[in-house]
Amino acid sequence: MNLVREAPLPGASFGATLRQGGTAHAVVAAAERDPAALPAALAEAGGLLLIPGMNAIADEADLLVRLSRVFGPEVEDYRHTLTDLKSVHPSVPEILLVSNMPPVAKAPPKRPDPPLAADGLIPTQYPHRRGWHTDQSYRRPPPDISLFYAVTPSAPGSGQTLFANGTLAYDALPAGLKARVEGLEGLHAQPGTGRSREAALSGAKPRAFAVHERSQRQPVVRPHPMTGGRALYLCEGARWTGSKGRSWGWSRVRTARARRCSTRSWRT
Repeated sequence: MNLVREAPLPGASFGATLRQGGTAHAVVAAAERDPAALPAALAEAGGLLLIPGMNAIADEADLLVRLSRVFGPEVEDYRHTLTDLKSVHPSVPEILLVSNMPPVAKAPPKRPDPPLAADGLIPTQYPHRRGWHTDQSYRRPPPDISLFYAVTPSAPGSGQTLFANGTLAYDALPAGLKARVEGLEGLHAQPGTGRSREAALSGAKPRAFAVHERSQRQPVVRPHPMTGGRALYLCEGARWTGSKGRSWGWSRVRTARARRCSTRSWRT
């Protein structure tokens, strides 16, 4: 692919903008001709790519699915995953709709309190900023990559979608904390199953899982399949357990410290 790479993203320490100089059709066709190019660019950018000029996806949503298959052949049909059908694209069921407008009408998360950090910018660091997660980490297996297309973006200054780099976060951990999280595993539970941090701290007894809700065990530290770089794999709402018999409370303290390290401003 003939790409112009601008890295990192403005104001960030990772990510890249890729400019192909053509339409969405040209970008997708070029990616299909050279299927190794975009995955390599994604890995080099630390897991975050911005590709402008993809407007044709709004009218031809299948272009997004074709682009997805460059990163892996298995792209799920959301009609078969117990997803609310209002959140499934009506003609391309491999696309999940996320919107605060009907028919999806998903309420946006609460704003941080206070809404700005001490530097006057939107907060990024946990626990001031809540809601940090890895998409659908409770699935078996979880997704490798998420692709987003903004049909109707938020108004300038109002959007608060953030990304954090788990590899930079792991590299920045103190040696002692690296040693302590090594070998830990997390039980990632689907939201709404009574396994949130707040529910655990309150002492509430969680209800039994339905068959399709069972938690998924994931390592807290994972190597990247292409680069080998080690990264933190954390979700704020997951319930954590130690793989060496450590109590959930011990692990919760350690992973909370790791989340604070993960979401410091220069890693988001």
